[in-house]
Amino acid sequence: MVSIQDAVVNDALTLAEFIEHVETKVDVDDYDSVVENAWALRALANDRDFVLRGYHEELKRHWQAEAANVQSSQTTRLGAGKGFYVRSNVWLPIAEGAHAAFERQLYSYDLAHDHNFDFVTVGYFGSGYDTDLYSYDYDAVDGFVGEHVDLEDHGTHKLHPGRVMVYRGGRDIHVQRTPPDVSVSLNLLCTSRRMHKTQQYLFDVTNRTIVNGAGDLCSMRMFVLEILRHVNDQNTIDVLSNFAEKHPSDRSRAYALNVLRDLDADEADRLSCRLPTDVVRLSAKTLVNGAGSRDYSRTAA
Repeated sequence: MVSIQDAVVNDALTLAEFIEHVETKVDVDDYDSVVENAWALRALANDRDFVLRGYHEELKRHWQAEAANVQSSQTTRLGAGKGFYVRSNVWLPIAEGAHAAFERQLYSYDLAHDHNFDFVTVGYFGSGYDTDLYSYDYDAVDGFVGEHVDLEDHGTHKLHPGRVMVYRGGRDIHVQRTPPDVSVSLNLLCTSRRMHKTQQYLFDVTNRTIVNGAGDLCSMRMFVLEILRHVNDQNTIDVLSNFAEKHPSDRSRAYALNVLRDLDADEADRLSCRLPTDVVRLSAKTLVNGAGSRDYSRTAA
């Protein structure tokens, strides 16, 4: 399950020192290495002024009409290195009214989802949010709508100030709850190569099923393929055939073959004879895509 660390860390790191530490001491493609060095994000959180300084600098960039680091109204990117970046997330209580549904979606409250990357988070400001934790095995599912998933329930935990939580990509699921007051968390996101080939999912934890894709790169690629089912011309068959035959992601290849079967069944049958068995098998299922979900590749965690 998620690694939860409550040990007191007395050291304080600046943002520059933290980035240097990750670049020199952490293998961001190795979860154990990330867990071992998760204390450093807690040390960064001991700098009680740097997030506010970041917001000040962000306002100056807006004032000067420069490119902003705000990825959404919730998230601000603070720094980056090779294979990772650092950001802050703001979590607001939800005021009942016309905007309540929009705000719940913006902050991913009550939305069970996983991630296709490892990441570390620490409570920085406010009392923090509660989160329900589950785990599953990404490799044990195909990724189609309504697919049953074997979930393991790990209870509810609070991301209070100073608590560090390390999530495994393709393993850990969380459901974030509305905090009682304005809260801020810091994230270290490990942007591994697997993000281009693996999906993030939305789950129905009551019924233990997959509901949709979560706006990751793979899910959004599949959504574009879905568009071609409805908007196409004489070139579309060649595009889909080439995609199904050569793309490195088996799920994306399968989705392309599924669309191709609707547009040109004969070409799909000919192509199926040359494709791996798993791709052909997956192409018969309604795999989830990124339609209607927020873009987690940019904002959520």
